[in-house]
Amino acid sequence: MRNKLGLPDMLTFDTRSSFEKLLAFHLGNEKSRECMDKLLGRYGSLSTVFSASEDEICRVAGVGMSTALLIKLVAYVNSRRITDKFEFGRVHTELELREYIGALFLGTSVESVYVILLDNNGRTVHAEHVSDGIVNASDVLPRKILECAKKRKATQIIVAHSHPKGTVSPSKDDIITTGRLINMFSSVGVKLRAHYIVSDGEIGKVDLDMLYGSDFRS
Repeated sequence: MRNKLGLPDMLTFDTRSSFEKLLAFHLGNEKSRECMDKLLGRYGSLSTVFSASEDEICRVAGVGMSTALLIKLVAYVNSRRITDKFEFGRVHTELELREYIGALFLGTSVESVYVILLDNNGRTVHAEHVSDGIVNASDVLPRKILECAKKRKATQIIVAHSHPKGTVSPSKDDIITTGRLINMFSSVGVKLRAHYIVSDGEIGKVDLDMLYGSDFRS
């Protein structure tokens, strides 16, 4: 059936042509091309389209809610295609971690925070979504993350959060929050392994070497 329909393998709708094929089954060939032109004209890339909310997508002329929901569904399927094959219980390369983290945020339109928990040997134990909304330097988020670590007996933590429609460069608040995470975690014998920032398909990282040993209590 897949070959007859001409759908790409593994539902990897990461290029204009492959995604346009899917839209053609929903809108027809001519309308699908017009829809793609308008979406990319407004958002610039598919990853940015996927990160927009349903209401934002519907603001593009000629794009209805059913099309917007289809786009968000494709983002969800692509996310699960990657996250479901991620193997916990082993050490992962930087490339593997970045691919997994990018997939966690695929299709999200609000600022979100995920943690990946690791054991003493650097093996991944568990990943969990811990927050939606603005990330700030309050004690609420660090304590919530530590609760996750304690429950899973993790000794190392990777934090990742998104900057929807922003950049992957750490903001001043990101740096302050990261410093407070380091201080709070180290006080209970837990190490912050990395802090990633995700935005529109790109992934950046806070420079932890610059922060270890600093005091961010005030």
